[in-house]
Amino acid sequence: MNINKLFYKIIRIPLIFFFIKTPLIKILENRFKKNKKERSNLILRLLDYLFASEYFVKLKNSEKINKLCDWSIIEGGGRMWAEYYYNNHFRTLENLQKRKYGNMKFNEANPIFTEMVNYIKSNKFDEDKNSYIIQIGSSSGCDLEFFYKIFPKINYISTDVSDEIIHFQKEKHKYENFSFFKCKAENIDECFKKYDLQYKKVIIFSSSSLQYAHPYHLEIFFNKLKLLKNLNLFICETVNYNFLEKGIYKSKFIGDYSFSHNYKKYAENFTVLDSKILKPHDQNDALHKFIGIYYLHLRI
Repeated sequence: MNINKLFYKIIRIPLIFFFIKTPLIKILENRFKKNKKERSNLILRLLDYLFASEYFVKLKNSEKINKLCDWSIIEGGGRMWAEYYYNNHFRTLENLQKRKYGNMKFNEANPIFTEMVNYIKSNKFDEDKNSYIIQIGSSSGCDLEFFYKIFPKINYISTDVSDEIIHFQKEKHKYENFSFFKCKAENIDECFKKYDLQYKKVIIFSSSSLQYAHPYHLEIFFNKLKLLKNLNLFICETVNYNFLEKGIYKSKFIGDYSFSHNYKKYAENFTVLDSKILKPHDQNDALHKFIGIYYLHLRI
């Protein structure tokens, strides 16, 4: 145990009593909502870690979780990121293969796009007019457009969490078989009901979005997926693979409203068709050496 962990273990209980169990928690809530970071201030970093690990990750109240997490997408924040990703997104398989992610080709470090294309082709998923692809947290909408350019007959449903993001997508993607639905991952059943998807062929995928789902909401999300009878789920998410390989916890908060999730632990009733942990960064890179990509293909 290093000296910082030992120090935290010693003072943890008094800090919880003084900051988490009293009105002083409001100070830490405001710091968390605004994502403040004073890297040089040990005391503030300690209190931020205390709030995240002893309060935020243990919440089981959707209203409180959303109040803390939605700050980043209000007042133009959601549209700003959607526009950024729209302007910088790959458009074709060839473009995808030319990009780099760390020390790997982008399509190798993020295999979800080529794997989904291969699955759709090999299973003739695109030949059924009742086939749907749903993206969780689609932001710019360009991931769905990428698939549409290859498979124009499939029905596409873009989901995201704010009106401004949905409005941005509607401006950019005017395709007849595109639908746009505002919902969070934990409310995915509302999407199922609106489009009557219970007995239709459905692919749901998340590329760098479920990492922002709180553990409580991720549990709800996986439970609601069981409502569909013919579902394939593709996940490609950033993780701290050092945490993942230890296999002790389901989730660990890693900052910026995001988590490393051990998705297999949430999907114990699913069939795992493929699973990879990609390690695109050099071990000499102190900042990124444990940052990897967790790819999963699951089926009910």
